[in-house]
Amino acid sequence: MRIDLQPAYLLHSRKVSDSRLIVDFMTRDYGLLSAMARAPTKKQSPFALFRPVVISWLGNKELKTLTHHELAAVTMPVLQGQPLFCGFYLNELLIRLLNKGDGSTSLYEAYQYALLHLPSAVSPEPLLRCFERLLLDEAGFAIDWHCDITGCAIEPHYWYRLNPSAGFELINTQPLSQWCLDNRPPANTYEGDSILALASNQYHCASVQVAAKNIMRYLLASRLGGRALKSRELFASSLL
Repeated sequence: MRIDLQPAYLLHSRKVSDSRLIVDFMTRDYGLLSAMARAPTKKQSPFALFRPVVISWLGNKELKTLTHHELAAVTMPVLQGQPLFCGFYLNELLIRLLNKGDGSTSLYEAYQYALLHLPSAVSPEPLLRCFERLLLDEAGFAIDWHCDITGCAIEPHYWYRLNPSAGFELINTQPLSQWCLDNRPPANTYEGDSILALASNQYHCASVQVAAKNIMRYLLASRLGGRALKSRELFASSLL
């Protein structure tokens, strides 16, 4: 199979010899792609992260052969500091959670949107949480954000426990002060209004941001098999 001039972003590259690399791309129409490539010469476009490219490849096996690579005529902001580490985080999530060929145009566009807006964002958390949720859905790990595991609608002031393989389980219908002596929710429990805000990608409230971060960390950890993310180790931040 031959695919020509596909929009893509480089996610990772690793040397296998002085002249050859294995490169991982997120492509617009074909999802996650791995290919063997020749190291670029001085006259060719270098392999660079976070810059849109156009690629062509050959092959029917999981590892393709890259036949063409050039920078696209699209201007993107330069990622530095915190946005740069967030970009590394997004790349690692894509590689770790997607199978070869998995992905969608909407996920590609969400990735591109995040790269465009991370440098100017007051806080990167809403961008990260929106992307994490879409990625989990596209990777086949979707849960219901509007109903509990019995099919009943999530109620704003009820409390729920998250089961990463099933969804949210109702545990209490009383206000927090009436069922929790120290007035703090037990671990891995969330009030319905925070769950519904996350379902609508509304992260204006600080308590929703905290709940969303904890929920996504729990869901991602369950899908990563306990293996730590290198991007988190590289950038020790509560955002990731």
